[in-house]
Amino acid sequence: MRYKFRSFLILTAILLFMVVGYAAVSVTFKFEGIANVGSNEDDFRVAFTRALLDGEDVAPTVISTDGVQLKYKAGALKLANDKSIMEFAITNNSHQYDAKMQLVCDELEDKNATLEFELDSKRIDAGEHVMGTITVTLKNDYPQPEVAEGETEVEEVVYEAEVSCRLKLTALERTVTGEDASELEEKEYKETILNGADPVLADGMIPVRINDDGKVTYANLNRKWYKYADQEWANAVILKEDAANMYNIGNVIKEEDIEAYFVWIPRYKYKLWSVDTASGYVVNEKSENVTDVASLAKTIEIEFETKNTKPSEGTKVGEWLTHPAFTNFDVNGLWVAKYETGLSTATKKEEGVLNKDDSSLIVVKPNTFAWRGNKVSNVFKSAYNYKRDLDSHMTKNTEWGAVAYLTNSRYGINKQIRINNNSDFKTGFAYIKEPTIATNGSGYNFGTISNVTQAYNSEIGVLASTTGNVTGIYDMAGGSAEYVAATLNGKVGRSGFTVEELETYKKYIDFYDEIVIETNETDEEESSTKKSVSISSYDMRILGDATGEMGPFYYYSDEDNKSRGHSSWYSSYSDFIDETSVWFTRGTSVHFGKISSQFAFYGANGDAVNNTSSRITLAVK
Repeated sequence: MRYKFRSFLILTAILLFMVVGYAAVSVTFKFEGIANVGSNEDDFRVAFTRALLDGEDVAPTVISTDGVQLKYKAGALKLANDKSIMEFAITNNSHQYDAKMQLVCDELEDKNATLEFELDSKRIDAGEHVMGTITVTLKNDYPQPEVAEGETEVEEVVYEAEVSCRLKLTALERTVTGEDASELEEKEYKETILNGADPVLADGMIPVRINDDGKVTYANLNRKWYKYADQEWANAVILKEDAANMYNIGNVIKEEDIEAYFVWIPRYKYKLWSVDTASGYVVNEKSENVTDVASLAKTIEIEFETKNTKPSEGTKVGEWLTHPAFTNFDVNGLWVAKYETGLSTATKKEEGVLNKDDSSLIVVKPNTFAWRGNKVSNVFKSAYNYKRDLDSHMTKNTEWGAVAYLTNSRYGINKQIRINNNSDFKTGFAYIKEPTIATNGSGYNFGTISNVTQAYNSEIGVLASTTGNVTGIYDMAGGSAEYVAATLNGKVGRSGFTVEELETYKKYIDFYDEIVIETNETDEEESSTKKSVSISSYDMRILGDATGEMGPFYYYSDEDNKSRGHSSWYSSYSDFIDETSVWFTRGTSVHFGKISSQFAFYGANGDAVNNTSSRITLAVK
């Protein structure tokens, strides 16, 4: 009898510790307790504060009690391309000192493995923290040793390797003068991980920081005001005309002076995981016949880049694609409305319905009645004329996809966002618990009182945000459904558009092709006749639009006994556009419960619908 040895690599000790070169007295030391660094030595405290090994929180066992050392064993690596990933955070608890960081690592002893180390920034300001990762990757399979015939014992062979890294920190007093002061006070804040895709502001846009309670402060561009590594997205506001010159850096901005909130979506490429989507549904009579439909939801791999980088043009699984939402306008990112478009004149639910083209009525704010019941042409033209100098427009389907994919990356909440179940269609609300069935019933309630739905700046409310905190985008599940600028090629439906207008505005609309199936029919009089049948298909998706890539798709009855299409991402409601429902609608309305998500979509004819609103995007260069 022959037995195989279990053979794998364990990095027995990955050791990372801090060494500080203190600018004032030039003392270099291993970061172990307090060193004599000057009169303010007690104020300079830098420590490891977070550690996730292959997704599991291991901080209590791998970080030393004083927080200055991180030591762990990587996961068992056995086959080529096996990886073990440690994600960690370094926090600067100082009040007076910023710090520069330099990393030095020994060579990995085992040549069959590679070590990659990444820091989000080489600088860590006082009171802030920086994320880092250590990735160990196996190059080749470890060979299985020969075992003599007849042996009965199975031995475990472990190849051990050690590596040591040192993180050198150079402290900088925040009150210093000269070059260091210039760097601290005058250099505009940038986040290294964005690779240059930092927010682009135009005249009339004010950068802001938003507290957990919703308080808005005019941000200093020379200080941290966003951090995508920590799911803190950049926000900016547009003020009402009579308040445009009232505020300076550091001022708290009154909510009544704000006209609109926008959130920056940095330009990125993403790794393709699904390109060959079936055109139909897998049909099941009951939902219980579908095995874990939501299991295909995953963390989408994203890398930020600028428009000066050659776009990636991948088409196959595993290749990279620069998201088309950014290449369409050749921009470093997009400012997407933080909330659904609201109607400034509405003081109650019924007044939020208005079929009119009037950009002067637009507001984008929390706790506002969404502007509903508007034809697509009116929605489009109002958004287009809202801020022409900022290239404002109705959000496209691909732009919705860009937000949804960032949401399901390490930079977003990375799960199904909470539905907005406010039955008055107010913006920025969240259901107090996870809905359990598709529509209204014993497992899901919608309403307006606080024991059913809560506002954007509450502990529950932020779960409806794309980041899980107050800096993200809201109303992408529930609230009102949202028309997006995307239609079947050449079809206007009941939108109010003419075909000629679609051509005029083609840069601002996603067009989807129809798929044509040709069949042969034979009768007694004619030997062969070709018949064309035109249908829409998930295969006609645009990569990046968060439709076809969410497959496979299932058609079955929900708990309310109504049959619907569902994707493999959170069982989201999914119904592609067709010849009669030619315009895409995203997010679903308040009534859809658990099948509403950032990935939900369906078709509509473009006419005014009382539960459907829209959203605005700015393409600032």
